[in-house]
Amino acid sequence: MIANPATGNLLRQTCSVLHCRLPLVRDVHKLQLLARDVQTHPSVPGALLISATVRNNAAFAQPWPTVAITLLDVNGKRLAMRRLRPYEYLGDRAEQQQGLAPGATTALVFEVDDPGQRAVTFSLDFE
Repeated sequence: MIANPATGNLLRQTCSVLHCRLPLVRDVHKLQLLARDVQTHPSVPGALLISATVRNNAAFAQPWPTVAITLLDVNGKRLAMRRLRPYEYLGDRAEQQQGLAPGATTALVFEVDDPGQRAVTFSLDFE
């Protein structure tokens, strides 16, 4: 009911009056990856910096996703994979609890081990 635009708005309005808190609804299909980039970490040897710009296209705030980063070789073979939970990439606990606001766009930065020169591409997925 919270995810439904008609009933969700009514529930949120009611909760704001009653000072209650609704749980966040997760719909990773409403998260859009707008941009992504990878570069050698400027200050940590053997590490990469991966950045991503993400938009929440849902009509409701949703929890920050678990982000799965996969580094691939030229043949598409997985060389390394890591799943990062929100507490691993967000420093602000209050921000974690509030979730990603409806329509919000945010930049995320991840530090990961560099698997070497065989890694030529990467994928980034939300769970």
